[in-house]
Amino acid sequence: MVADTKLYTICSLLMASLFAVSASVQFNDTDWYFWLPLYACASFVHLLSCWAVSSKRLIKHMAKLALWLGILLFIKVLVEDYAGGISGFWSIDMRERVVREKLGSGLVFVSMILQLAASSIRNDPREMKNKRSRIQTNLRKSKSTGNSPLKTKRTRLPTWVKYGMAILVGISYGLSIFFLSYHAKGMKF
Repeated sequence: MVADTKLYTICSLLMASLFAVSASVQFNDTDWYFWLPLYACASFVHLLSCWAVSSKRLIKHMAKLALWLGILLFIKVLVEDYAGGISGFWSIDMRERVVREKLGSGLVFVSMILQLAASSIRNDPREMKNKRSRIQTNLRKSKSTGNSPLKTKRTRLPTWVKYGMAILVGISYGLSIFFLSYHAKGMKF
């Protein structure tokens, strides 16, 4: 797994819990069968990314599925909003259902982009096998030169991925807390 993942792992756990809560409250929605799989899949991807033994390939497939679901549902909500004249594209009136759905699908989209970027640099077993064979080859070569064969580059998350996830957590939890504190009573379904 990546060497500097403490912040990223905490952020992934926080996003997994937010998406799990979002999935659990979808049953009162008329189109819950769209949103429940989206949030559940996103939560599952975030949980998988926290485990060192999880498969990189599974994370990529699940993240791509959630990404495409998020894009399709974002387009669905935009069309529904435009056809009904409910709120504008840039509206952040969280009392409106379409605005909340737009925000939710956008959060899934951004988080899956970050998950795909992070999973593209994580080591999978095939890469580790190649790395071991390179170390063994270097060990044979180093016997004659006296250099250490075990010095390898540590894989690190790009800064934009690590801090992007932290910013995403701040925005998503900040908007959720603000909405629940000030607008939950006037919510429109």
